Amino acid sequence: MIHRVGLLVVLVLAGCTHVTYSFHRQLGPHQEGTSRFYFWGLMNRAEVAVGERCPGGVAKVHVHTTFGNGLVSALTLGVYTPRTYEIWCAASSAGSAQASLTIPSQGND
Repeated sequence: MIHRVGLLVVLVLAGCTHVTYSFHRQLGPHQEGTSRFYFWGLMNRAEVAVGERCPGGVAKVHVHTTFGNGLVSALTLGVYTPRTYEIWCAASSAGSAQASLTIPSQGND
């Protein structure tokens, strides 16, 4: 039993990754959401329409695997792999940097 718990903890902690995109602009309002991936992140492509969420442009995006995301992924043996994203809109309206952003399925994208 202890070996199973230890294995579950290792699997959950092994998936804690993050990717940050910074556009070197002053941070404004903050939004958060979850992207859904399947089969260890190999299936599905998540795109977020940041142009609609941040009409003045994006200042920063942080995509990461939370403890809860890792736990769900471990419990489903990687069949369902959620990722959490956070978007900070630019404080000024100097124009949108891009209309959409592709959320990476793995930390090295």
